[in-house]
Amino acid sequence: MSDKSQAEKPKVWSDILQSGWKETVESWGWQPLHGGKRGYYIGGKCPYCHDDMSRTIELVETIFEGAKPPPEYVWVQCNCKVAHPPHNAGEGCGQGAEISGPRFRV
Repeated sequence: MSDKSQAEKPKVWSDILQSGWKETVESWGWQPLHGGKRGYYIGGKCPYCHDDMSRTIELVETIFEGAKPPPEYVWVQCNCKVAHPPHNAGEGCGQGAEISGPRFRV
């Protein structure tokens, strides 16, 4: 049995934001949710660990306030399901940043 090559091993967990991470995630663009849900979704391959990550914002409408606009800024962090030592699977790789929120209006 052969060991995995360095390229196949999960990256070590790091909360030190990597250069270009925020800009890459912002470039994916927010998409409206489907299936009658009100809100937005952003997702893609994490620029640091290259695993799938996503963030969803659901908008709530109340009788008293009506529909609230999407937030101007949103905290997004990798939430991949891969274990990044020393953290367990499902904790992401540690990368995260506040990015511009959806610019759509509902």
